Amino acid sequence: MRTQLLFELVPVGSYWPSGTYESAAVLDISMNDIERILVCRLHTGIEAGLGPWSAIGLRLASGAHIELIEYVHCPTRGVELRVDRDCDLRSALEATLSLLDIPFDAVRWRSPFI
Repeated sequence: MRTQLLFELVPVGSYWPSGTYESAAVLDISMNDIERILVCRLHTGIEAGLGPWSAIGLRLASGAHIELIEYVHCPTRGVELRVDRDCDLRSALEATLSLLDIPFDAVRWRSPFI
């Protein structure tokens, strides 16, 4: 029996295939939950002016490149879903919600382009 690969980890420091990303949504899920669900380690760092963050980059089965990132001190808590600019935002959001097994009402904000 063949199993379908749901995602691949994208190495830290990788470039977006299109050169940039679009913010697609803010999700009501913790990075700890994401780490548990995906069974992989998050990357952490500190960005000048924004402070500490944790994130993970993925290539979905569709080929879409996404990043899930949370800034620790952001006043509007939540995990930002970033999607490669050349990918369909709605499809990437739907695939991400399915991958994480969270409902659409866990979306706190979504891009007006979705």
